[in-house]
Amino acid sequence: LCSKPGGGRGGEDSVAEVRDAEEEALSTYFHKQKPVGVVEGTSYGLLIAAGIGVALVAGWAVVKELLLEPAEHKFFSSALEEVQQDPRVSVRLGRPVTGYGQEGRGRSQRQSIPHRVYTAEDGTQHTVLQFQARGPGGHATVHADCFTEDGQVKYRYLLVDMHRPTRERIALVTPQAASPSVGF
Repeated sequence: LCSKPGGGRGGEDSVAEVRDAEEEALSTYFHKQKPVGVVEGTSYGLLIAAGIGVALVAGWAVVKELLLEPAEHKFFSSALEEVQQDPRVSVRLGRPVTGYGQEGRGRSQRQSIPHRVYTAEDGTQHTVLQFQARGPGGHATVHADCFTEDGQVKYRYLLVDMHRPTRERIALVTPQAASPSVGF
């Protein structure tokens, strides 16, 4: 910073020039952005809304899977308990009797319980289940038509088809005359 001989104004001018040059350099580096157009703003809004929607669907799936028990699982647990407590079944299959969805190698097949939901003539919602039961002495297929009445699980029918050691059908709850066809 040199000053001109003849007054102190020359030094101030050079400082002002340096300051102006710095401001110009910074203004070109940090330039102001143009306002976002309608189309661009709408597309960003739609992307954000889609992302929130995907997050909500994923959150609902987690809550549904971990916290809310589907009706078919409640009916499966109740029917399996009935099968485990019946002495005719435990004599043929042995103890302990375990239950699972379908025959197969994959874990997802064993955890999936084949079912179908229908509404009966009296307006109650029924769930028809089919699952496998296995014990040390053999295995069987269980067929059930379940519904809830006054908060308790009731059965229209509960049948156990033995495969091993012998092929036979055990009716834990006898089918009523108005029941639909057993099976899938």
